[in-house]
Amino acid sequence: GNTSVIANFVNLRKYEAETYTLVLNARDEANLQSTQQTVSFTLENIPYITEEYANIFRNMITYFATESNLDIYDQLNLIGKQTFIQQFWKKRDPTPETRENEFKQAYLQRWEFVKVRYKSESPGLEGWQTDRGRVYLKFGPPTDIERNVSNSDLRDHEIWYYESDNYGPKKFVFADTRMRGRYYLIHSESPEQREVYNQNWRKSISTR
Repeated sequence: GNTSVIANFVNLRKYEAETYTLVLNARDEANLQSTQQTVSFTLENIPYITEEYANIFRNMITYFATESNLDIYDQLNLIGKQTFIQQFWKKRDPTPETRENEFKQAYLQRWEFVKVRYKSESPGLEGWQTDRGRVYLKFGPPTDIERNVSNSDLRDHEIWYYESDNYGPKKFVFADTRMRGRYYLIHSESPEQREVYNQNWRKSISTR
């Protein structure tokens, strides 16, 4: 035809982690016209993630990502998932001008806490799969916790309170309704999302 494209690549593995400038010159030998494009890019030495970590991250974002994003993530190879992970944290960095990503640090602390604190709540469930683990991951540590245990008239339960944020205060009620050590979310009051709303939740924890 009248036009053609030559595709090529540059092997970047031999270059050190640094900022580079790529200059591309193109010249039309028929009319001697030329053009030039310049772009800067940075190479980072980031080790490839493992399949195990890719699965762990998938669990981490279960309560944040949309179903469509999870579907996209599931179809990526490890290199694609690594890029997805980098972008996920980057988009949520409250101070991108600094080296630290406060959101990532806080969330990883939540994850470690939930993994240890609720891992033995129910056989076959990991900490993040429990109701208390899920709420903790989404909203962080509660401002206050009201606990009721060893009361013959009431089933063991916890009430988590969160002080007001942009949406308002939150309240979550968890109870061991089956008396087997597993706490279920039986009532919540959250302005932006009512996961479980039960005005008669007090009857659910009564043993009478």
